[in-house]
Amino acid sequence: MPNTIGNSLPILTPLRAWPHHARHHHPRPQGITSTASELRAHRSSSWAAGAGHTYELTGPEAISPRLQTAAIAGALGEDVTFVELTREEAHARMARFMPDEVVSSTLDVLGAPLPGEQAVSPDVEKVLHRPARPFAEWVSRNLPAFR
Repeated sequence: MPNTIGNSLPILTPLRAWPHHARHHHPRPQGITSTASELRAHRSSSWAAGAGHTYELTGPEAISPRLQTAAIAGALGEDVTFVELTREEAHARMARFMPDEVVSSTLDVLGAPLPGEQAVSPDVEKVLHRPARPFAEWVSRNLPAFR
């Protein structure tokens, strides 16, 4: 799954993929806010030129939850364990804050993403005139959220 603004803080990764301590401390990463602010600042020419266009905002590479966990571990300089949940376990946890039909649909997408949902898009660079930033860089900028 790509590191995206809209679907990878799944909002940056699915809840089931966040490291134990990150899940329990509910980090509020700042990278999303700064990227959103940067996008708002570029609404003038680039954004207006694409009026009516949907931008696919991804990182520079597709990155799995396991690799996201490894990036967090590397930035922290400590072991972080990836904990994969069964569909039933994930459903039970997500159903605490999402309607059942939304949980089922979300798990369908996360469990079997379509090729387009895994694709890396050039849209960040088109809009911001700079390359998309890698997940590891985002983690480094937001390290306090993971401590």
